[in-house]
Amino acid sequence: MYTQEAITRVQELISSCGGVSRAAASLGVQAATLEKILEGRKISSATREKLEARLGPIPLRPPRSFQRPAVSPSKLMSPNLVDQLRVLVNEYHLVDEAAARLHVRPSTIEKILTGQSVSLGTQQTVQMAVEAATLRREFSPFHASMVERLTRVHQLYKQRGTLEAAGRELGLTRERVRQLLVKGSRLGLFDYRPLDYPYVPKEKLVADYLHSQSLSRVAQLNQVPTSYLRKLLTAHRITEGDLASYRTEARRSKALAQYNRLVDSLGRHPTTTELQETPQGRSLNARIRRLWGSMDAFREHLNIPRPPQGSPSFNEDMRPWREHMKRLALIRRMQHLDLVRECLRGSAALSASEISYQSGLKPSRIWKLITLLMAAGEIKRERQSAATRYRLVGG
Repeated sequence: MYTQEAITRVQELISSCGGVSRAAASLGVQAATLEKILEGRKISSATREKLEARLGPIPLRPPRSFQRPAVSPSKLMSPNLVDQLRVLVNEYHLVDEAAARLHVRPSTIEKILTGQSVSLGTQQTVQMAVEAATLRREFSPFHASMVERLTRVHQLYKQRGTLEAAGRELGLTRERVRQLLVKGSRLGLFDYRPLDYPYVPKEKLVADYLHSQSLSRVAQLNQVPTSYLRKLLTAHRITEGDLASYRTEARRSKALAQYNRLVDSLGRHPTTTELQETPQGRSLNARIRRLWGSMDAFREHLNIPRPPQGSPSFNEDMRPWREHMKRLALIRRMQHLDLVRECLRGSAALSASEISYQSGLKPSRIWKLITLLMAAGEIKRERQSAATRYRLVGG
């Protein structure tokens, strides 16, 4: 659309300012305006007048002539322009890819490269597209901020999964995010394709979750955003309760595998006492009780026979010891009761803390002893100001 002189003038301004953004700021226009001129696209009349006031005339190319030239159209193509086109094709590796980037048909590029005739209008279209692509490649250092922004938009779109979600984080509308993605794809920074609905079977989602117990890891394994994975779970009718049961199932499988390794090393099922003998066994025993409720429920769930108990005469053998311990506990209780009686005998009413201090017994023990003496009617309670005191009956 613009003459080479106008494009060169803009190019020199960008070079002197050190970037498109700075050049646009010096002219009081948007950076996209200068990019449109470099790419041969239209700008508004008001913007063009504003630029001409600073840069001088920005002449347009003469209108296309649709008259058939007297000479072969292919000879009108500059050899330098054909070489540039060949470089672009080699850079994009495929003619189809280069045609998509230049917005022309693959057959058009093949005709030009093989010296066949094409129309004058097609030649002008290819020439402007090649010049714009060449300028973009030559001025890529000055577009660092733009490239960074477009790449950031694409990364957010892949992470969030929708244009709306990426736009909310960037403070942009859905349509603006789509425009930036299309622009970055046209410049070759990435390959933007609107997100479709990739299918992942329910069985694979469940198996991946049982293995990893992490939704982010499941999304990574299936190459979908986490937000889209949650939509898949809803569509497959997988609820939060189902995920919790899957986690429990995975933890049970892990505990069972550790238990089986212990059985293989011992050659038999271990007893609870044997599990408590090692740190690993205590940890396994705690997990079994947490996941199955009890060791008996675990053995019943897996049809594991209960190990034989200890000596059948154990309770009878322990009877004398238990009787001896009962006698000692009774004697100790009677001694403590006498201490409390001695503290209260011949003195004013005392509080529980004062009785504890004088007797040397713990407060928790004193409360139990006071309760026994009050139930037997040996002491009574008196209320004095904010404190409760106790006194022997008839003392």
